[in-house]
Amino acid sequence: MIDTGMNANKRVRRLFAALFVVMIVMTGFSIHRYLAIERRLDITVSENVLWAAAQNEIELGRFISLLSDAVADPARLNRSKLEERFDILWSRLTLYKEGALARSISNHPGLRETIDLLFDDIKATEPVIFSPMTPEQLSEARTRLAKHIEPLRQVTTAALNADRSDRQMLAETHAEIKRELTILIFCTVLALIAFFFYLFQSERRARHHLEASIAARQEADAAWRQLDEAIENINEGFVLYDADDRLVRCNQKYREIYAISAEMLVPGETFENLIRYGVPKGQYQGAIDDPEGWVADRLRRRQHISEPFEQLLGDGRWLMISDRRTRDGGRVGIRTDITELKRHLADLESAREHLRAQAERMSALAVENRRAHEVLNDAIESIGEGFVLYDAKDCLVSSNSRYRSYFERLGGMLKPGLTFDTFIRKAIELGHIDAGDNVEGVVAERKRRRRQKNSAAFIEALSDGRWLQVSNRLTRNGGVVTVFNDITELKNRELALIDARNGLEEQAQRMRKLMEMAEAASRSKSDFLAMISHEIRTPMNAVIGLANLLGDTTLEPEQAGFVQGIEESGVHLLGLINDILDFSRLEAEKAELEIAPVSIREVINGAANMVSVLAQKKNLPLTVEIDPDLPDWIEADGARLSQIMINLAGNAIKFTQTGEVRVNAGMIACDGDQVRFRVQVSDTGVGIPKDMRQRIFQPFERSRASDREHIAGTGLGLAITHRLVNLMGGTIRLGEHVGPGTTFEFEVSCRRTAERRKASPPPTLDSRLSVADGPRALNILVAEDTPASQLVIRTMLEKRGHRVELVDNGEAAIRAAQAGNFDFALLDIQMPIKTGYEAAEAMRRIPGARGRIPIIALSAQAFATDKQRAVEAGFNEHLAKPIRPADLDKLIQRVGSGDYVVVEKPEPEAVEAQDMLGELLEMCGPEVFQNLIEVAIRNIRSEKAALLEAHAAGRHGDMRKLAHKLAGILGQYGAHRAAEAASRIEVAADDAVSGGVPLLGVMIDEAIVSIEKWREKAVAA
Repeated sequence: MIDTGMNANKRVRRLFAALFVVMIVMTGFSIHRYLAIERRLDITVSENVLWAAAQNEIELGRFISLLSDAVADPARLNRSKLEERFDILWSRLTLYKEGALARSISNHPGLRETIDLLFDDIKATEPVIFSPMTPEQLSEARTRLAKHIEPLRQVTTAALNADRSDRQMLAETHAEIKRELTILIFCTVLALIAFFFYLFQSERRARHHLEASIAARQEADAAWRQLDEAIENINEGFVLYDADDRLVRCNQKYREIYAISAEMLVPGETFENLIRYGVPKGQYQGAIDDPEGWVADRLRRRQHISEPFEQLLGDGRWLMISDRRTRDGGRVGIRTDITELKRHLADLESAREHLRAQAERMSALAVENRRAHEVLNDAIESIGEGFVLYDAKDCLVSSNSRYRSYFERLGGMLKPGLTFDTFIRKAIELGHIDAGDNVEGVVAERKRRRRQKNSAAFIEALSDGRWLQVSNRLTRNGGVVTVFNDITELKNRELALIDARNGLEEQAQRMRKLMEMAEAASRSKSDFLAMISHEIRTPMNAVIGLANLLGDTTLEPEQAGFVQGIEESGVHLLGLINDILDFSRLEAEKAELEIAPVSIREVINGAANMVSVLAQKKNLPLTVEIDPDLPDWIEADGARLSQIMINLAGNAIKFTQTGEVRVNAGMIACDGDQVRFRVQVSDTGVGIPKDMRQRIFQPFERSRASDREHIAGTGLGLAITHRLVNLMGGTIRLGEHVGPGTTFEFEVSCRRTAERRKASPPPTLDSRLSVADGPRALNILVAEDTPASQLVIRTMLEKRGHRVELVDNGEAAIRAAQAGNFDFALLDIQMPIKTGYEAAEAMRRIPGARGRIPIIALSAQAFATDKQRAVEAGFNEHLAKPIRPADLDKLIQRVGSGDYVVVEKPEPEAVEAQDMLGELLEMCGPEVFQNLIEVAIRNIRSEKAALLEAHAAGRHGDMRKLAHKLAGILGQYGAHRAAEAASRIEVAADDAVSGGVPLLGVMIDEAIVSIEKWREKAVAA
């Protein structure tokens, strides 16, 4: 009706406009005619015919008078004056040819003929006037002109009558035009009055319609604002496109999700332009490799809207994209940030699978206010999630069919106006929501939670087995918009993943037990070898040491031979022990290479010098040839290379009775800094039978000729050599020659280096240090429980002029270190009361300089793990038994020169946590790291309290479960000792569980202190 009234107003206004135009044209035409008559009246008055005619008569009389004077008295003739008067007369008479006089006689033919005769006579007179004339000519001219005076008077009378008639006619016309103008002006005034009255009435009607429109617009605006607030307050990105795929509306969440393209998100911009703007700026991860292909695929998918899909953004966030078409051909879209859900599922699956529930989706509202409700309902019905909107009074405003399907037992109750209190109570009563016996508590909690600002989404289980993710958001006018997302499938998958994870944890626990059994067996083997090494090396230390000391005394030749035999037998036995230990380390894969710059020539020549004594005893030539192209210095383990050379060359000499032994070293390839070289050891000995060549590198295999049984050896030398070469990444093989003579060759790759180390020459038997050689005598503390070894060490040191204080256990060593001033201490590892490790740790805790003296581990155990354990306990160096004088002299020389610097040890838990927590801090950053540490400490304290409570109640099963949780948390944050203690409680018997909990509590407190120090570092950062 408003449109119809507006159209009628337009037609009336057009009619009035046309009428005004016609009246204005008519008035203008009348005014034009009036002004024309006015001008004619003015012209008639200005050209007074009577005056003109009178002037003509006067001028004609004057001219005739001059002619008369000239005829009467020719001497008085003034020619110039006569010519002047003729010109004036001529100009006056021309008025009868044009102008008002001509118009006044135009209707009188007789008068025009009179004027024409006058003009003819004037023209005939003109030659007489302007040339010399006689009186007769003048008289004739006067006579000819005088006859025209009376006719000219008649012409004047006729012109006067004609002028009078014209003026009367013009006056009548003027009066008529005045009457017409008066009528037109009156009609115009009436029309204006009617128009203004119509405008007044139209204004009243328009004001009435406007008030009605404003009221309707306010209602529509209120609905629009309510819907707009609902869209702005949902936790998902919302966007609406029209049928031409141009942007109509998007909320702030959508702009935050696509922050890179935010400046382009203006109404009217097409979807294709928006994605093309974000592609080169790295907004979409999938478009990096093939931008155009990705854009084409995205447009194709948009044209064929199907199920929701996931999208990875350039900053690592995951979105759930859900688009639906509206009835007018537009598109409504929901963008849900599923990054956290993807991360959560990735943690559960441990394979970092990125899944997340299909997020809340809503539909759109249209641009036109009058269709806001219809468009919004269409959009809400189009989304796949349940949607419900309550106003500030907690009354239902709107909901979609999906929401109503979740609570279908309520039937027709879900209508606008239903209060939330009534709804929740009815849903509990009908069994949709399980409240147990606490109905009022559940109702109060649901009311409180939905009114919290920025409340997090929560998950709710319905009685029919479905799982819903419920998200509440407050609108600006106090209403509540709630979105229900069906996550039943994801929840079922989560539960399945949890079951799978529990199964994997049980399997891991079984594997951990098997690993612990294997480690226990390995430790038993290592402990056995360490015990054997100690039990054999300790007496060997006394045998070789005493034989060496005895050799320094004055002996008879026979006695000297006996001593030499003892030394040689001891050295041989020590070599057997070393072979067994080397093979054990290699077999357990515990051997490690110490890479450093070495001279390959020095290694080969040094090994040859060491076995040359054996060759000299057999009168065998030992030849060494080294390729000059071989680099001087390489990066390798020089000790292991020397061991390989000694084993191969020693075997060659051992099994060769006549002939020679040759060592050849040459270059194979050189690529930049990488060098590959070959070493061959050949002999002319007994050779290796064909049937034994395949197992030549097997342990305990002595594969030489038939007389090999008469030659001593364990059969481990080649096995150790083979494994050492493999450890270096090289190869070793036996030459193809069958029969007398054998050739072994090995190839190794290493890195060339220009660095040269300054190496001191190896000590000789005559290089022992004494007090005379050194700066001063040293005070030395020796802790050794074996009397024979005590005798050897004391004698060696005292012969060199040093003062020795001897104790036989670790407790006595601690007391001596606290009381005396020593330059360094020699501590045996295996001692009664307190071991060498315990003694060293206690000595390092002594305050002042007494706790910082060098401490040397004296042990028959030569494993790398033993050396590492000695360093961790506080030892500066590890000295293996039997003690060689040269090694002892080098040790004393370093102590005397002050080469040892004692570094304080960090706390045990700090050492354990340093690497892991340092990497975590670097990866997460200080702020996130601080939050993680705070959460971890809270969890550890909570689990500890529960553990102590279970311990007080004697619940062994709960103690094991809590110990399992604590083992995971503590190990994750670097507290490995406490984690291992918790793991031991987890698998221990009941008595051991009860006894281990108090100690675990103390270790947990220490771990918390260590972890809190890292939190302080994060705060400082």
